[in-house]
Amino acid sequence: MPDLRCESVTYLRLNQIRRKTLDPEELPFLKRYPFQDEREFRMVWESKKKGKSAFDIPVPLSCIDKVMLSPWLRESLAGQLKGMLKRIEGCTHLRITRSTLISNEQWKNLGESVAEEKRVVGT
Repeated sequence: MPDLRCESVTYLRLNQIRRKTLDPEELPFLKRYPFQDEREFRMVWESKKKGKSAFDIPVPLSCIDKVMLSPWLRESLAGQLKGMLKRIEGCTHLRITRSTLISNEQWKNLGESVAEEKRVVGT
């Protein structure tokens, strides 16, 4: 599928990212070095077509070790969503956590500055 990007996550220390010229296309596949033990692989779907906001990818439950919720999801909603997911048949013992990726202010500021540069250049 041409709009689906699949890549392993690259884990960087803050001093590495400060020296690097970031490409906004890299952002979905970057995380802070302390999370390297996750050995994460991500699929990001980007559609330029209006009206198409989602598509389904069948993934067997046996392939899922853990569900990581977005760090931008409010904590109160994360708790509710976790409860809903645990009620799905076969998901009772699934590990479900909310990411703390953006809890580091330096990391958050670096990502936001790259996104802002893209908005300025794109206008």
